[in-house]
Order: sequence, then structure tokens, then C-alpha cells
Amino acid sequence: ERKRKHFNKEFAISNLSLNNEKWKFVCSKSKHFFKKSS
Repeated sequence: ERKRKHFNKEFAISNLSLNNEKWKFVCSKSKHFFKKSS
């Protein structure tokens, strides 16, 4: 039971960092796009 909780915590952290990377990528991409259009 304790192990599962720990695993869930690790999973949540990795998921969060993954979303963060994805957001950074999208953000930089959209910035580049806006620069191009203006």
C-alpha cells in the first residue's frame, strides 16, 4: 500500500514535468509563430 502511494507520487511528479516541457515547447512555438506573422 505504501509502495503504491509512493509510485503515484512519482508518477504525478513525472507527469507534471512532462506537461511543463510540453507547455514550454508550445509556448516557444507560438512565440516564434507570432514573431513571424508580425
